[in-house]
Amino acid sequence: MPIPSFAFLIDVDNTLLDNDRVKVDEEAYLERMFGPELASRFWDIYEQVRQEEDVVDYPLTLARFTQATDGQVSKEQLAALANFLLSFPFHEHLYPGTLETLAFLGRLGTTAITSDGDASFQGLKIARSGISAAVEGRVVLYLHKEQHLAEIQALFPAEHYVVIDDKARLLSAQKAQMGRLCTTVHVRQGKYAQVAPAPGELPPDLSVASIAAVQHISAEQFRAG
Repeated sequence: MPIPSFAFLIDVDNTLLDNDRVKVDEEAYLERMFGPELASRFWDIYEQVRQEEDVVDYPLTLARFTQATDGQVSKEQLAALANFLLSFPFHEHLYPGTLETLAFLGRLGTTAITSDGDASFQGLKIARSGISAAVEGRVVLYLHKEQHLAEIQALFPAEHYVVIDDKARLLSAQKAQMGRLCTTVHVRQGKYAQVAPAPGELPPDLSVASIAAVQHISAEQFRAG
């Protein structure tokens, strides 16, 4: 059986999903639920965990917040917070054109989600947003996906790879390993939209202002990287 012409390796946060807007809604909920002081403590713990793990880890953040607020926060409040995070309407926070773009790419080759994040919450987010169904369940999660490219290529064989991400740093790291076998596409959305490659990093092959604009890239342009 011939391998597909393309495999599209697509990020999630601030690439398909407006994670900045998700966090704004979460911040508003926490302040209503706990008040500004305890809400601020939650986000301090969130940042501490993110620095330690190098990815967002809500389950660990919630566990540490529970320990740090023992006696200050009721079990009912903690249960409500967990339920809020687990039932968050991620499908309402997809960028415009996300599902249409995934369908467009699916007509050209294999679409697969390659995302950093904890397996439990990040996997839930991808499922609840409708992204997993849109790529027929082809989702892999890592702490650092750029360290697993050989495994990813084995899972999704193709003649050529297209890596789509909002972070120029990650695009550079993957391009450095895959070379002309891949084309990198920088989607300039979210808080990293204007962060250029650092000195010594490789610039993206293609750059677009939104995920919807990926639909205007031709197969020839995807292969030209």
